[in-house]
Amino acid sequence: MERNNKLPLISIIVPVYNVRKYLSNCVESITHQSYPHTEIILVDDGSNDGSDQLCDEYCDKYANCKVIHKHNEGLGFARNTGLKYVKGEFVTFCDSDDWLDSTFIESLYNNLITNDADFCKSGFRYVHADRSVIEQSDYPDETFDKSKIFKILIPRILGSSPEQHDGIEPAVCATLYKTSIIRDNGLTFKSERQYISEDIIFNIEYLKLASKAYISSVVGYNYRNNPTSLTRRYLPDRFEKCLFFYDVVKRLIASMSYGRSVVYRLDRLFFIQLRMCIKQEGKRISQKPFRDRYKKIEEICQNKATNAAIDGYPVKRLGKKQQIFLILIKKRFVLLLVMLADLNIM
Repeated sequence: MERNNKLPLISIIVPVYNVRKYLSNCVESITHQSYPHTEIILVDDGSNDGSDQLCDEYCDKYANCKVIHKHNEGLGFARNTGLKYVKGEFVTFCDSDDWLDSTFIESLYNNLITNDADFCKSGFRYVHADRSVIEQSDYPDETFDKSKIFKILIPRILGSSPEQHDGIEPAVCATLYKTSIIRDNGLTFKSERQYISEDIIFNIEYLKLASKAYISSVVGYNYRNNPTSLTRRYLPDRFEKCLFFYDVVKRLIASMSYGRSVVYRLDRLFFIQLRMCIKQEGKRISQKPFRDRYKKIEEICQNKATNAAIDGYPVKRLGKKQQIFLILIKKRFVLLLVMLADLNIM
């Protein structure tokens, strides 16, 4: 694609917090995109490892790059800050420890425009630091009109059905949005310090307003397997956040008049989050004494919301490993769950 400033400007928001080791890879991948008309908005969220100085250096180096320095509030609020400065007709997000294939933005844009869509999401790769692929998730090309967005896409963004893995990754990364829909409707991100999966809520609120959406078979976003990411480090209140998120989203989908089949998708997502809550209580991750780890897993097993979700779910429609995991929680086999967490078998 030749450089042509008559093309719509696409804004790429990159929240930055203590990622000096990875930031160059991320920013350079964005500056070398084949799509010729972009702006890069680096939001330094109070970094103290030198990432803030790197952001300044990139803004000196690249004319289409700007940086906003702010005090630390977390990923969601950093994205909100970036949205205030967006000048592009379209906007997307890239986490600062990830990187993009060189034609990725161009592919998203072409798919969105060709299909006259308000929303375009693609597949992605999970990768090691050496760029070797751990796992690749891709989707068939698919168009969703207003009716199908409600009946099919939003439920799949929530998670998979009991019988199959048909969920769509809910992250706002690897997704292209129309800035006008976000701005005209005052859409913002919740804080991940309160909501364990704020991207899902943002996408649901956006898709409620979209007339057409497109899921692309393109794979060009690379999620780095970063051990310091929120999903991998120990969070003392992870279970409480999962409960809060589950309750908020359950009320949200009830307000949209969804039936039980959609609640099942949320339940299955909740079970995945429960697995993460128990897994992080392993000795290697939590570094806590046995007594404290046992107590936390016991609390999870005894929780009323946990048990209500399991009781109301068609557990027998799941795979055997998932069935066993839920049975261990329901039967309160706490010691066995502690042992499995210690062995990293979760």
